[in-house]
Amino acid sequence: MRRGLTYIEIILGVAIISYLFLSFVQVMMNISILTKQDELKDIACGVAINSMEEIKVLPYSQIENFSDDIEIEGRVFKLKCEVKEKILNYLKLVKVSVFWKEKGEVKSFSLVTYRANYR
Repeated sequence: MRRGLTYIEIILGVAIISYLFLSFVQVMMNISILTKQDELKDIACGVAINSMEEIKVLPYSQIENFSDDIEIEGRVFKLKCEVKEKILNYLKLVKVSVFWKEKGEVKSFSLVTYRANYR
């Protein structure tokens, strides 16, 4: 009786190992893509929070609509602030949105708050 592996057993073994390796590579590529998407959303969130903090310190009368393009790490993020008067000029609805392109698709992140006119 011979000891050892036949060619078919070797080919099947290599095929199974190759399949497992390629599956692992695919999982790692997906993790990398999702990490990059999360990084972009984190940047957009930071831009929105910073803008909201700047709005907090403005006098009530100076809070108004604006937009701006911000470049961070080679990417352009479009910042847009929409302000709507509410309740007899004593309350403003402030919405800060950040837009960016990712894989040809426009993504966005928004924060909304109210600002009161303190006397």
